[in-house]
Amino acid sequence: REAIFYNQLAPKIIKISSSSNNTDSDEACILPTIHFSYGDMYDGSKVIIMEDLSKGFVDSGILFGPGNPNNWNRDLKRQINGAYPPPRSGSTTTVPTSFEVANQTFLAIANVHATFWRDEALLLNSTEEEYGGSSWLRGSAWICEEDEESWRASQGMIQKIWEKYTNSYSGESESESSIRWDPLVRQIVEKAMKGISWESQKERLNVNSNFCLVHGDFWPGNVMISTDHHATSTSTEGNGGVRDLRLLDWEMVGEPKVLHTAENLVRIAVIASLFNAHFGPLHKRHLPYTDKLSYIRIFEHSDK
Repeated sequence: REAIFYNQLAPKIIKISSSSNNTDSDEACILPTIHFSYGDMYDGSKVIIMEDLSKGFVDSGILFGPGNPNNWNRDLKRQINGAYPPPRSGSTTTVPTSFEVANQTFLAIANVHATFWRDEALLLNSTEEEYGGSSWLRGSAWICEEDEESWRASQGMIQKIWEKYTNSYSGESESESSIRWDPLVRQIVEKAMKGISWESQKERLNVNSNFCLVHGDFWPGNVMISTDHHATSTSTEGNGGVRDLRLLDWEMVGEPKVLHTAENLVRIAVIASLFNAHFGPLHKRHLPYTDKLSYIRIFEHSDK
């Protein structure tokens, strides 16, 4: 999928303007430069040759602190100092904050969502050949209310994982268990597991819903942030001056609803600002129904 994505969909994703002047020199790519890309869904083979990001970029996950489970076995101090060396006399080095990185990431992925907002060419039964046929996209059949079997298999996998977990810890008290749950979080997860059904899926996600293209594996490890020490901003009004980034690993690319749950990137205190930053680019492009979307609507939707 990733190779096909780079060939068929990536060229449509516009560059993000990093200033109000909108000049070419002020535009920033959010995808790596691809020199060659080939993929075959039938035999699973793929070849992708892209720009080397090992110099000038770093895994953004290291900037979200030791509380992130993906950082538990990492030497964060060493990795951060390697990417953003402490300033020498007469120079300055600014390590981007978690909010800055999250804000830049939200703006970048909003650009992807806006580009393919309710794009019917993404659907399995589309007669459009713009994307070379979209059966290779995850979820394209489900939106068309087809391929129930594969949908149940995907949902059944997580249900079995949850069932295995609950059976393993059913006889232990919280003090004995290695995992301690917030009661509300536990209640939410259990409700979500019990609420999985094909009928509710078809009602929630269909050709008339607010579907778009999504990354599919959107976590900090797939966001490479620039180590450029000069450009930095925490503004949510645009991405002027914010560090460059690259979104990687599009192997799980597909088209669920845009009302997805974001990674636990930042504390709850800044979530509202980040969601507003995400929907800003959608609102500005006057996409259908986006005027009714906001972080408040998302939380209301999640509560249901």
